[in-house]
Amino acid sequence: MQLLNTVSDAILAVRLPDEEAISIQTSDLSFTLGRYTPARLSGLKIKSDHGNFVLPVDSNALVFQVANNDFVDAQVIVPFVTRDH
Repeated sequence: MQLLNTVSDAILAVRLPDEEAISIQTSDLSFTLGRYTPARLSGLKIKSDHGNFVLPVDSNALVFQVANNDFVDAQVIVPFVTRDH
């Protein structure tokens, strides 16, 4: 998990808030990274090839918590599960 955080931090460090999210896929997982302004969080939908993550439209409590920040970084991780048949 620490490796994912390090990679995510490095990628997001050069991103501007509200740019299109970046999706990265390995053989074991898919992760999508985005940097967003607090005003954009309400109803935010982060799309990846393997699923979506949606914040509620009425997320005033979340927006209030981060209102003093310039941006919020988001990471959506989807592990690939293999099943033996």
